[in-house]
Amino acid sequence: MVKLSLDLSHEEAQLKDLVCSPIHVSNRIYCGCVEGLFDVAKDSHQPRVLSYNRPGTITSIAASEKAVAWVVDLGADGLAVDLLPASEAPGPAPTP
Repeated sequence: MVKLSLDLSHEEAQLKDLVCSPIHVSNRIYCGCVEGLFDVAKDSHQPRVLSYNRPGTITSIAASEKAVAWVVDLGADGLAVDLLPASEAPGPAPTP
């Protein structure tokens, strides 16, 4: 996953060795993949597991400053919606 500049002249790697689909970017970067849902720190670019090895496929992610929610396709016309408070995810480093 890379971050492109607004003028598309340069890019910065945000995450390596993890395939993210879907992705949601708000005040945090959320990465859905086969393994689960990850929160990717914008400063260190390190993924943190929020949900791991849950049955089904993550199909969409939505987030606000207060929470992150994601939809999981369970097959056979079944869906699940999971929700975590954003307080359980790492926030930005405090400013001294």
